[in-house]
Amino acid sequence: MNAPPLTLQGPNVCTIAQLISTTEARPRSSLYPLLLLALVATALSFGDVLASADKAGPGGFSRERIDAISAAVVQIHAPDGKGSGSLVEGSALVYTNRHVVEGFYEFDVHVLLDPNEPAAPLFKAELVGYSEDYDFAVLRITSDLDGRPVSDPHALIRQRGGIAPSLRLAAGDPPGRGDAIAIFGYPGIGQNELIKTTGIIASVQYGEVNGVRMPIWYRTNAEMSPGNSGGVATNDVGEMIGIPTWVSAENRTLGRLGNLLSMDVVRSVMARDALATTWGSQRFSEYAGLAGQLDFSLDPNFGELRLSSGFMPDPHRERVISGGAVNLDYLGGDFAGYAAESPDFRLHWSGSGATLRIFFEADQVGSDTVLVINQPDGSWLFNDDAPGGGLNPLISIANAQPGQYDIWVGSFSEDDYHSGELVITELDLSPGMGAARGDAGLDFSLAPNYGRIALRAGFQPDPHRVALTAGGSVDVSDSYLGIGCTGHASRAPDFRLDWTGSSRELRLLFESEQAGDDTVLLVNRPDGSWICNDDAHSGTVDPMVVIPGPQEGQYDIWVASYRAGELIAGELLITETTLSPASRSQAGNDPPRRRLDVSASPHAGTVSLEAGFLRDPHEVRVTAGGSVDVSALNLGQDCRGHASGAPDVRLHWTGNTRRLRVLFEADSPSDDTVLIINTPDGRWLCNDDAGGGTLNPLLRLNGQREGQFDIWVATYSSGGFAPGTLRITERDLRP
Repeated sequence: MNAPPLTLQGPNVCTIAQLISTTEARPRSSLYPLLLLALVATALSFGDVLASADKAGPGGFSRERIDAISAAVVQIHAPDGKGSGSLVEGSALVYTNRHVVEGFYEFDVHVLLDPNEPAAPLFKAELVGYSEDYDFAVLRITSDLDGRPVSDPHALIRQRGGIAPSLRLAAGDPPGRGDAIAIFGYPGIGQNELIKTTGIIASVQYGEVNGVRMPIWYRTNAEMSPGNSGGVATNDVGEMIGIPTWVSAENRTLGRLGNLLSMDVVRSVMARDALATTWGSQRFSEYAGLAGQLDFSLDPNFGELRLSSGFMPDPHRERVISGGAVNLDYLGGDFAGYAAESPDFRLHWSGSGATLRIFFEADQVGSDTVLVINQPDGSWLFNDDAPGGGLNPLISIANAQPGQYDIWVGSFSEDDYHSGELVITELDLSPGMGAARGDAGLDFSLAPNYGRIALRAGFQPDPHRVALTAGGSVDVSDSYLGIGCTGHASRAPDFRLDWTGSSRELRLLFESEQAGDDTVLLVNRPDGSWICNDDAHSGTVDPMVVIPGPQEGQYDIWVASYRAGELIAGELLITETTLSPASRSQAGNDPPRRRLDVSASPHAGTVSLEAGFLRDPHEVRVTAGGSVDVSALNLGQDCRGHASGAPDVRLHWTGNTRRLRVLFEADSPSDDTVLIINTPDGRWLCNDDAGGGTLNPLLRLNGQREGQFDIWVATYSSGGFAPGTLRITERDLRP
């Protein structure tokens, strides 16, 4: 959407000459990218002549060319999301869309080192500047992930085993309608893999930029999805012609056209010798279209989904940011506030007779927001403040008709933006109730904390055991899940079971390591229903869930602690037998396992590393401690303290190295911890204090064979738990 012309004078703008003048004292290597920026307008005016062997004829180009282009297309990780970018030939610069990086100054850059693998993290980058008139920005790669300066990212990619990046800019006449093109980028549906799609230019929109008539937008039928923004569009010989920027959609026929910002516009922007360098209060739309109205033909800003009456889990929550440049007064009546032109969210609804409630709850109390919904019949709904909801809005739709609901969350004041959760529910909920809070929901869309397993009726060995730690920050009692569903659990499931086959009965039970620790078992079944248990029988406070004739599908399992802030180690057991938790008085009989078990699933997961791994050190959050008295196991010198029965971390190591170290650093310097490792040859290694005045441990694994290392972190005192960070490194690090 167009805004009034913004001046390029002031403290947030600098010319290329100013950029260079501030770097006179810098080393030559750091000055080089900036000099390239001054020359880029000239450099973009022509492209290298392609060797005839590099062409594959009209409509396509060689596999080698595809790989070289792919290596130059990077994935940009901003603090609020991901997008694509292009590594400029012969420089450390990266081109992307402004909306990919808007509001931030530092970024991680992932690169395709292997054409058959997802992009790998390799660089740090900083904002050089952006266009205030067009959706375009420039970044500069500054260092690798360890902070070592990088002046030639192309060379480092080759050193790390990647294909030499090569992305030529198109010269000559601009492409026209019917010309074949290709799109390169990292759409979210590609799971961090480089995706290439093809199509044709459907139309070209011309306009005047800096007094010169030129192509501004190319429309294409080539497939584009969220995440493609900022990537690369090439002609049929692999030369860059534009930047994929946004997608227009038609809701009646579901037709879609991708919109590519022309490289002619980029040339003109760069030739002006000025870029804005600091983010002001303005918030840009995803494209330079016409402002003034809400447009339900555009793709939603924060996603879409399909729900039908009776959906589970209910409520459904989505993270949304309110506000925009469209003044809602044009809709008449009570409509007020400011919203984005594109819908913030789109709901495809099916079912009949249901009352659908949609509301927004801002993170910050006192944020004044509004809600606008376009219904399937084209009518508009609006609410400013829900009764009892403070300044948060709610719209209730009785007998909601099937079809498409486009939803906007606006801010009451202009230039005002508020983050929060959009809540969709059939329950009698309103803003301010516990079930609407984002931190009060169990979310089975998240990866489970302690892994998953597929089991079939008759599985062996029975029971299947999983070591895990119960507890978390979600107050389950606020979630209205059903009888017995209470306690405090993590947002993500603790474990996931994929069940197949026919069985008379399936039992899930949890036995805490310490008798008397009170836990609750919560299970979401394949049909979306919940089943919970607090105490299995009168002789225990351990829980058990019995599922007669279990249906096939996914079971998401949480183990909650009864009291807030309490973490409880123990074992989840899955069985088809009549097993139940042992009768243990709260006075404390011995828990079922009093050893370090290398066969158990690790609490904090498994990691596979090889010599020379890139992100060094590899870090894992671990909570040290447990009920197993390691001193009583006679494992060797320094093997003492109290640990959980299952490992905290499992390392699968390959390759040879002069130096491999494992160390643990507790969050509190006063926490005394012990590091215990079982090596691939079955030996035990332990360390209490690394020395140098620290209570944190360190173990050197020089000369160890390849294989499985099981790692525990124990607390020196019984009953204590010490959160901290476990680091695996080939560097000379100490706690």
